Amino acid sequence: DPEPQQDGSLEDLSSDTMETVMKEIETKPETLVKYRIFFVSDMDEEARYLHEMSMSGYHFKEKKGIRYTFELGEVKNYYYHLGYYEHGLRDGDRYVENFKEAGWESIYHEKSEFDGMLHYFRILEEPGAPEPEIYKSRNALYKRLLSSWRNLITMIVILMVFMLGILFFLLTHPTIYQGIFMTIFTIVAILLIGTFILYLTIYMKVKKKLLEFKYQS
Repeated sequence: DPEPQQDGSLEDLSSDTMETVMKEIETKPETLVKYRIFFVSDMDEEARYLHEMSMSGYHFKEKKGIRYTFELGEVKNYYYHLGYYEHGLRDGDRYVENFKEAGWESIYHEKSEFDGMLHYFRILEEPGAPEPEIYKSRNALYKRLLSSWRNLITMIVILMVFMLGILFFLLTHPTIYQGIFMTIFTIVAILLIGTFILYLTIYMKVKKKLLEFKYQS
């Protein structure tokens, strides 16, 4: 006779392991709040983080900005997928229904870039089972983000050149307010450089992932 299928819950664990897990659950809060920063380029990393939390007994419920809320439950091998679609370019109801038909559960959604929606899906797999294969259609999103960020980075570079002109003027035309001007200049320069580094890093990461999708297709 075929062996009964495992559903990835505590019932499939050994008695000793289950006893240990149950003791840990008794001391854990019912609701857990975590703060994490994930950019749009980190969808896969975010999904892996949610999987790790489920493997510790906390299952993703919702998020607000960088604030993630988890609910305590049985340790389950939930895998997560972040799916994006843009209004007007894809039927949102059909998009979600396709995932449901494939066994995925939609647990949360929020507005995203370019009048789009970001859906959080999860699927329950057997203990120890690898992440299921799924086609990740993010080319259109990544291309639009790269174009938008390219323009933003260009503007930041122009501002930085302009700031260099201001610095040259301040150094060649000292005044009694030189200290105040230099302090303001330093603060603005740090903010500009930090923003430039941040967006350049995200830009290069998204560009790399776009190339990976291209080679996989």
